[in-house]
Amino acid sequence: DVLLFHWNLEMLWRGRGLRPHQQARALVGFWRYLRLARRCGVTVAWVVHDMYELKRWNLFDRIGYGILASAAQLCVVHSNAALSDLTSRYPQTAKKCMMFGIGNYDGVYPIPRPVATIKAALNLPPTGRLLVACGMVRPYKGFETAIDAVGRLPAGYHLLIAGHPNNREYAHELTARIGGRSDITFLDRSLTDQEFADVYNAADCVLLPYHMITGSGALHAAFTFGRGVVASDLPYFRELLTDGPDAGVLVPPNDAVALAAGIEEFFAGDVPGRHAAARRIADRYPWSEVIRPFAERLRQLAPVSDPNLSGATK
Repeated sequence: DVLLFHWNLEMLWRGRGLRPHQQARALVGFWRYLRLARRCGVTVAWVVHDMYELKRWNLFDRIGYGILASAAQLCVVHSNAALSDLTSRYPQTAKKCMMFGIGNYDGVYPIPRPVATIKAALNLPPTGRLLVACGMVRPYKGFETAIDAVGRLPAGYHLLIAGHPNNREYAHELTARIGGRSDITFLDRSLTDQEFADVYNAADCVLLPYHMITGSGALHAAFTFGRGVVASDLPYFRELLTDGPDAGVLVPPNDAVALAAGIEEFFAGDVPGRHAAARRIADRYPWSEVIRPFAERLRQLAPVSDPNLSGATK
């Protein structure tokens, strides 16, 4: 009933080769596919998650997203900033946009193990303040800024960077930047669900030193586990922290000195209070509630053909 596009859409026209004629043929196929879907009565929806990719798009990417922007009957954004960005780039989406927040991760991850257990398992210092920066290792996440910032902090801080090295060159750059430092641990691999829960639960502060962002699951993970953040002062982070400013500290992006100062400001305040404020934000975004307007809109656009699904809300 519904064809939903979400993330990494460029692979639809890059997947069969990067030569111009290959991408051009793929774009023609993509346009035909969407046209066929509409003719068959299938609703086309787009969850706009990666507007930051626009800064690196080539001509084919811009054409591909333009095709989707025109074909989609519903465009979903997760912030006012994303709504403004989308409609300014693609005015044809203005009358078919809706906004709802990203839900929290309650019930998704296992119950965290004791902090001492995970620190021992990952060879982390048993005492001191643990700073955590997790997620797929990509240049836009600014992990190099976090590395430089920790070098400006007094003793007693330890930084854990963990995630799948999607960009190997960037991962090698981070490894070289860390060198033999004992105050940083770099796990260049995916964490298991259990490890992810353990690491976020063990964090004294979550770092989000991103260069750019549209919507962030990492931020919502931090809030879900009741962990305050120090994040780059970007529109999405700023908008979410409006609901609970005590949950984090915002700093200028790409500035190790400012990030170090932000970390010290974070710990100079009421840290348990920051964590509690983070959890209160998470409580405002249960998936069972935030998804309802989206589900209702889909029902209006594409009445469910299977009677067994007519009461579904997820």
